[in-house]
Amino acid sequence: MELNFIGRPGFSNFLTSKRKSLKSDEYLDLEEKRFKLILKGIDKLKELEDEKLGISGLIGKQDWDIINFKWIKESQLIKDGPPPITYSKSCYVEQGDLLYKMLKTDGKLIRSILEANGFSHTDGHDWNILWTCTSWKPYLYEGLSEFQKINHFPQSFELTRKDWFWANVVKMQEKFGNEIFDLVPDSYILPDEFADFYSHFHSIKNKATESEQNMWIIKPSASSQGKGIYIIDDISEAPIKENWVIWRYINNPLLINGIKFDIRLYVWVTSYDPWRIYIYKEGLARFASEQYNSTDNKGNKFWHLTNYSINKKNEKYVQNSNIDSDGEGSKWSLSALSKYLESIGVDMNLLWSRIYDSIIKAILWVDTHVITGIKKIPGFKNNWFELYGFDILIDSNLKPWVLEVNISPSLATDSPLDLAIKANLMTDLFNLISVKRMDRRRDNINKMKQRIKNYSRPKPLQSRGVSNSKNQNTSKVEPLLKSEAQDYLDK
Repeated sequence: MELNFIGRPGFSNFLTSKRKSLKSDEYLDLEEKRFKLILKGIDKLKELEDEKLGISGLIGKQDWDIINFKWIKESQLIKDGPPPITYSKSCYVEQGDLLYKMLKTDGKLIRSILEANGFSHTDGHDWNILWTCTSWKPYLYEGLSEFQKINHFPQSFELTRKDWFWANVVKMQEKFGNEIFDLVPDSYILPDEFADFYSHFHSIKNKATESEQNMWIIKPSASSQGKGIYIIDDISEAPIKENWVIWRYINNPLLINGIKFDIRLYVWVTSYDPWRIYIYKEGLARFASEQYNSTDNKGNKFWHLTNYSINKKNEKYVQNSNIDSDGEGSKWSLSALSKYLESIGVDMNLLWSRIYDSIIKAILWVDTHVITGIKKIPGFKNNWFELYGFDILIDSNLKPWVLEVNISPSLATDSPLDLAIKANLMTDLFNLISVKRMDRRRDNINKMKQRIKNYSRPKPLQSRGVSNSKNQNTSKVEPLLKSEAQDYLDK
């Protein structure tokens, strides 16, 4: 613009000045060249920033984004507790920083693996990985970017909370029949189903001979690590005032060297729609700490229960002190167990096919719940993953029984065997879910755009609490808000 002023230029002179356009073809060509130079400058700045983050020109950006996790050694394990809550790296975060957040858990193994692979702890919301042992909290799933990973699906506790677990089993049995979904022992939720349990208990008692057992195992509906578990053989011992789960004791467990055992299988789920389910090749066989006695009625819990948290308190429990002694003591690897069972003539292909069938049917119980929960939360399909711990007991007929499913299986490394299995388990899991560096600048821009779109999107009057009498006023405001938001997006 060309301005002609009379006297000292001021606001009044500007309004009354003579103006004419000087946008000639030569001017437009210069502007186009200037714009191209600005774009080249932006590209150059981006290259410099990428070099600062360590991107090699020989490696594609997409490949570089995916973090390749390395296995850790015992010397790399973190010994101290979690970082203090007051510490946060959010104020000093760089564009390509790898951040993790721990919530309601110590998670020494998780922290050790992440920090050994270049991650730092944060208390902010700009983490790459959030690891939590709490139940599903809706606020944790709000505003996630495509780069963020959280270790629980919405509603996944439908499979792992014991009372809901058994309730879902009953629903599937009623729909498809007991023969197809005969995966768990006879179970009841107390006190709601006490009348049914009472009837079943006495029907078994009346038919049983003196040598037959009528024992039941009781657990709190929302506990873990063997807390509160005990055995009853008398109806008067059943609790009726709090929420408990009770299931019938399996009288014919498969024994090794006369000792009862169960297996802990690790199952990864990276997607429910479509299904992406992985069963880890390695796991744990957990033995009772004393010889099994079928004639004993609940007398010794170290005979009947295989929980590690219970048996480790027994002086007869044999800890694994050397990884080379796998196949000995009170805890074996899954590969050592499979090798032993195969050596005594067990058809492992048949056994594994039955175990896989049980796991798939168990996850099928909660499929609808999880997919419904995902649809209620705006986000990306790859934001969530799950690590389940399946506890399975095998009876003498090689039938696997699903005892329970753990949403946050223990990752304690009390022995070299635990460390070898669980460290490799978590390293492989992090590699499987393809953790990427977060482009925080782009992510913040996308979030702001999305918020503006949501703000400018017209809503029903009822959802805004506006009566029909105010319809005329709101109809004038909405186009204005929408145009302002669109102008911002255009800029």
